[in-house]
Amino acid sequence: MKDRASLALKGINCGACAPQIEKLMKEIDSVQDISVNAVTKKVSFSYDPVKTDLSDIEVRLLKAGFSTGASPAELYEEELYKLQKLLWFAGILCQPFMWGLSALPQFLIASVVQAVAGRPFYQGSLRAVKNRSANMDVLIALGTTVIYLYSSFMCFTTEVPQLYFECSVFLLALILLGKYFETLAKGNAAKTVRKLLEIQPATAILWQDGTEKEVPAGFVKAGDILVVKPGGKIPADGVVIEGETSVDESMLTGESIPVDKAPGDEVIGATFNRSGSIRIKAVRTGKDTMLEQIVRTVENAQEAKAPIQRLADRIAAGFVPAVIVIAALTFAYWYFRGGAMDFKTAMLNASAVMVIACPCALGLATPTAILEGTSRGAEQGILIKGGEALEQVCSVDTVVFDKTGTLTTGVMKVTEVCLYEADGLSFEEGERLLYAVERRSEHPVAQALVKFLEDKGADKGPMTGTFTALPGRGIRAEIEGRSVLVGNMDFMAQNSVDIKEAAMHYEKGLEKGASLVFEAVDGSLAALFLVADTIRENAPLVVSELKKLQAEIWMLTGDNESCAASIAGELGIEHVISGVLPADKSAEIQRLSAGGKKVAMVGDGINDAPALVTSTVGIAMGNGTDIAIEAADIILAGSNLENVVNAIKLSRITMRNVRQNLFWALFYNAVGIPLAAAGLLNPLVAGAAMSLSSVTVVFNALRIKKIKMK
Repeated sequence: MKDRASLALKGINCGACAPQIEKLMKEIDSVQDISVNAVTKKVSFSYDPVKTDLSDIEVRLLKAGFSTGASPAELYEEELYKLQKLLWFAGILCQPFMWGLSALPQFLIASVVQAVAGRPFYQGSLRAVKNRSANMDVLIALGTTVIYLYSSFMCFTTEVPQLYFECSVFLLALILLGKYFETLAKGNAAKTVRKLLEIQPATAILWQDGTEKEVPAGFVKAGDILVVKPGGKIPADGVVIEGETSVDESMLTGESIPVDKAPGDEVIGATFNRSGSIRIKAVRTGKDTMLEQIVRTVENAQEAKAPIQRLADRIAAGFVPAVIVIAALTFAYWYFRGGAMDFKTAMLNASAVMVIACPCALGLATPTAILEGTSRGAEQGILIKGGEALEQVCSVDTVVFDKTGTLTTGVMKVTEVCLYEADGLSFEEGERLLYAVERRSEHPVAQALVKFLEDKGADKGPMTGTFTALPGRGIRAEIEGRSVLVGNMDFMAQNSVDIKEAAMHYEKGLEKGASLVFEAVDGSLAALFLVADTIRENAPLVVSELKKLQAEIWMLTGDNESCAASIAGELGIEHVISGVLPADKSAEIQRLSAGGKKVAMVGDGINDAPALVTSTVGIAMGNGTDIAIEAADIILAGSNLENVVNAIKLSRITMRNVRQNLFWALFYNAVGIPLAAAGLLNPLVAGAAMSLSSVTVVFNALRIKKIKMK
């Protein structure tokens, strides 16, 4: 049995460190499925605890120069603090070079800067060489050291030396400046999980023995009764047992409109109680709450690599050795060019090649954008399980909706009422009798009728009598001397109730796929109720928006053809697959995929799970079954159907950002390295350009935060 672990590592300095750590981890027995994220500074992996202890893995990483134990936030804070000190140090010592110093003071200042400001790069280089790898630190250390050593040699061997100490000093200062801004941006990108955890309330009000007691939120257990006052945060997932209020769930679902809550309604931990005071019964606490599930989903998504990221990592892995070879060839060319033996020109151009080359930009191009995309999705209530899912949604051209619980609310409601004149029966009396019959049933249709009558203010007075339930047909009752029948059309026919006058209404109901409930009193038809699962309010808008994205929309349902066509017509869906058995949904998705379509399946039930797995991308409604949620690639936390549209938009924006980053990283190196090799860039300009490259990629990814989803 394999365990999954995730460790934050101190020592990940750039995107090119990822292949180095992956190579190291592959050498450890039983370690598999390795994923390194240079932005979150985490390595995640599977391992066999019987063969390998987690502490042994941590020791192996420590020996390689990567320590564990701190959180990513702590690592970024520590790194920023160190970079800030080094930047001030290097920046101050750059100033004397503007005063026209003699050779010896230049040597002394440059030596101090090289030893202190260059130390992180030397440490990173030694770590990489020790692990038989190479990264950005190797190139910086080589480039600046060559310039420093050349200048030192000239300082003590020639009477009028031509020195380049200011080049190595200014170069280190510029690189540190770029590194500081890059780290600052990456730290901001990695803050999403911390922000999510910060919205948890610190305390809860426990209702115990008729009194209120404030306790730490972490002490709350499932089953506890909690008091949530106006303006307070709900401390755990639970159910309202007393009081009414409206709750702001936007921090988790992205839905800005407050949701009304009454007894029986579920509430989500960490959401904001806006108005009334309520009591809730805690159902899920600690690691089981929706907030914690969202955090785990976001963390897992940030660990999982998109296919395009694996390609970038492969390029970055071989990049540094290739650059060193190019630098060596550049040196050889300029040194032997025309037999001039020009060491100075050869050294400067070779250093410029090593300094301008930037594997960091390549290594950061994809993970930073993916991290921002998944984080932005989480803020909107779109939980994307990994970079691969985010990449696949981008290619979707067909969206298939399950009908019940997805396009519809999944809650039965009375949509139409037709009353008829029964001998000696008032409408109010008919409602009272119907309520007495249906309130004893747990059937969803009966519950819909009861709710309708309660909302209407029907008389709920107690009624005695005999009640006989006939499964699949209805209920027969004798109440206060009256014979009451409530049931379907066949039940009425079996009891010789004439329903001809209701023909026009029930035929319309059958076309719409509504359930027909007839009420007959003393053998005469009293009422007909059409009960149906209602279409989600925003479903037509979602269909319309998906069409604007050039997606083909399909509806998958077990309803008959006429009923399915009626609902599809209301929604504007042209493609309908009706009469589908639950077991056949997956086959229908396979059939569409076989035709070359990239299919996103949107569902919520257990019977949707195989179709969710079969599709290119499975999208589950957050209020769906656990099996459907487990099978899906994307979960809509607030069950907001509009987030299907937002997920596709977010994916396209993110992948466009990834392509922009990769283009810039590749274009920059493809242009910069030849220019440096040709002697058209001095090392100082090369260093500034290298720093700008990484910073540009990270800040471009941060733009995803600013996108408007609607």
